[in-house]
Amino acid sequence: PWCSDTRAALFGEAVNMAHKRLKKYSSALLPAHDAAAANDVSSLRKMLSSDLAAPPTLSEDGDSPLHSAAKEGANDAIDWLLKNTTIDPQCPNKNGETAAHQAAAGGHLKSLMKLVDADPEQREQVAKATDSQGLTLLHHATVRGKVKVIKWLLDEFGESVFAENENGQLSIHFAASSGVFSTFLVHVLSCLLHGRCMHTSHTQGVV
Repeated sequence: PWCSDTRAALFGEAVNMAHKRLKKYSSALLPAHDAAAANDVSSLRKMLSSDLAAPPTLSEDGDSPLHSAAKEGANDAIDWLLKNTTIDPQCPNKNGETAAHQAAAGGHLKSLMKLVDADPEQREQVAKATDSQGLTLLHHATVRGKVKVIKWLLDEFGESVFAENENGQLSIHFAASSGVFSTFLVHVLSCLLHGRCMHTSHTQGVV
């Protein structure tokens, strides 16, 4: 699938070519992203069905239509894009953020679950991916105080509580400023008591 290598997506030729297309066909970009964000599958189908194998058009921030859908919790659009296009859920934008990062940041739990579970073999990689600042899905959810997402990530991928960003900060460092410290701590304690938060060598993101 397009953009399956996250590092190549950030720095490789695929992104450079996509951004050249962005400048040349800027008028054709926003409608697909807008349709995805609005959960308008009918319009997405009309715009993208002519060449589903083509690399997706990217916004100036490097977002694909899947990013736009995830940011708004547009679940029908996410389902259609995952099923009918070559967009990889692990494809990052210019900040290294995948669609899952944006779903987590927005508190869109159902969207996040769809993205994480899109490919069972890649589930762990999608869930533990880090952006260009070393921030995990859990970091993004915690910074914005998205309690349901925090709880689900700790239940499913508890070891990510030990993942540090590029400044050595854990997710819990952001919990107080976002007003969810006590809730976060309760979920972490539950996670530890039930053996779901195990500190492994795989908690520093995908390499």
